[in-house]
Amino acid sequence: MNVHKPKEQIEEVRRLGLEGTSIRQITKRMGWGKETVRNCWHSLGITEEVHTAQRLRRQQKSQKLREALWSDVEKVLDSLCQQETSVRLIDVAHTLGQDESFIYRYPDIANRIRKVVRQHEARVKQRRFEELEVRIREVIAESRENDAVMSTHYILERIGIGAWQLQNHYHELWQMIREVVATDKEQRKVQRIFQQCQEVNEVATQLIIQGIPLTKTAIIEEMRKRLPVTMANPQVNALLDRWVGDLGSSS
Repeated sequence: MNVHKPKEQIEEVRRLGLEGTSIRQITKRMGWGKETVRNCWHSLGITEEVHTAQRLRRQQKSQKLREALWSDVEKVLDSLCQQETSVRLIDVAHTLGQDESFIYRYPDIANRIRKVVRQHEARVKQRRFEELEVRIREVIAESRENDAVMSTHYILERIGIGAWQLQNHYHELWQMIREVVATDKEQRKVQRIFQQCQEVNEVATQLIIQGIPLTKTAIIEEMRKRLPVTMANPQVNALLDRWVGDLGSSS
């Protein structure tokens, strides 16, 4: 179909079309109708070339927009990642003056943001881990220096973190605390048994010197004047039996 337009206008429409200019822009610039522009391209046999050029131009424009957006996003991420807090997609969007759905319109950029955020979260967690580890070791050292009985509650209260948070986010530190508390408990148990055995020896010796009949009851009653005694420990019981000699005399 022939288009009855000046030759120079037809040439301009051809040039604009092959440059990938949108038909809307061409009709506005030339004052032609859309159908006339299409007929012009058809008559020149360049319709497919124009469509290819337009697709390429749209892709280039979209790429430029994405590059510009990513440049802005990078600046926002740099600022947000300076802080020791979590960063979310919605935080990035709001800083850009947009709502969260804006970011989801660009899946590739959203994925790049997530990658940066994961790296940031890992760094924050590692720094927090190191800070907590230092503080935990300080509390443990202070407790040992003051001979304070250690417990998970005591240590967590001193470092200012909850058990659930430590278990779920810093499991290694939770295990370290549990091991330290268990070791402290065992050491105190050994120390307590050793002290009780020393008391048994001292009390039994004094009773013999005083000429008092040596029985488990007599030894225990005298020991209880000095310190709390429990007869549940087999080592203490075995030592009492050795002193008394005859189990029948302990009644």
